[in-house]
Amino acid sequence: MRTPKNYLSSLCEGVVSPQMLSDVLYSYNKRAKNYRNQMEKSDYERYKDSAKEKMINLYEKKDFLLTHFAAPVCLHKVERKRKVRRYDDEEEYYQTQKEDIIDRGCYFDRDTWEYVEFIDIFISVSDYYLYYELPGHSFHLPIESREIKNSQLDIITLDELRNKGEEVGELLSLQFCDKVYNQLKNQLNDGKVNK
Repeated sequence: MRTPKNYLSSLCEGVVSPQMLSDVLYSYNKRAKNYRNQMEKSDYERYKDSAKEKMINLYEKKDFLLTHFAAPVCLHKVERKRKVRRYDDEEEYYQTQKEDIIDRGCYFDRDTWEYVEFIDIFISVSDYYLYYELPGHSFHLPIESREIKNSQLDIITLDELRNKGEEVGELLSLQFCDKVYNQLKNQLNDGKVNK
């Protein structure tokens, strides 16, 4: 996507509009998801590591901008199932109902010279996200469940979060996004920005 002229002139004047911020956040977010997808598809560790590093960097920038320059409107809660392995030396192993077990097995532990039995089960896990709405886009920022206790925000339960990447040609250039990011970060450090 070609950077709009009004974005360039606004940036030169030191002004970042809510729409500009939203488009920068969107570009960071979708690029990060593109790198996540590359990690999942790649068979080469070197490429996975590179994609992971870039993904983390973009998510950090997105999270910083959301945290300092936007306000969440509510919390989203997403329930999901996670596979967990329990071993015969754990108390939970013996407390598990038979109908909850999806797999069982054992292996020989060469350190203890004993057979170790294990079971696999699914447990329900709740993930929480701060939900932000900006002009034209919405965003999620994951938070720990312990962080929601003091929150005054409403909690809305979702079945799932749909998140996919975007064609790079549909996003603002990374160079422009970084200029906006750096300008906002500098303004924050100089105390010139009110959240």
